[in-house]
Amino acid sequence: MSRVRARFLKDNVTRWRASAYDGNNPYASAYSSPITIKCNFMNGGSIQRDQNGADFQPATTYRCKLGDVINGDRVVLGISVATEPPSTAETVRSKNTGTTLVGSADMTFYTG
Repeated sequence: MSRVRARFLKDNVTRWRASAYDGNNPYASAYSSPITIKCNFMNGGSIQRDQNGADFQPATTYRCKLGDVINGDRVVLGISVATEPPSTAETVRSKNTGTTLVGSADMTFYTG
């Protein structure tokens, strides 16, 4: 993603990652603190393949600079400070990273 294109990342996505169980604190949140990533958002997208090799039609496609997103994370469009993802959050099923012609890294991830 070029620097010029990165300036026009107009949407935000909030990401929650499931955290490991803590036996010393069984009432702790099941998710780590949310982070917000600048991105471009699009409904749908072309057929993708998840980590299990299954084809799926994405519900949502997000394009952004490199961010801390992995398969299984829960995401919601917009900024949220909630400790757990809302019921409308979607699960990341596939992620692609690449480098543009000018050498700037970018990432696309899909929910479904």
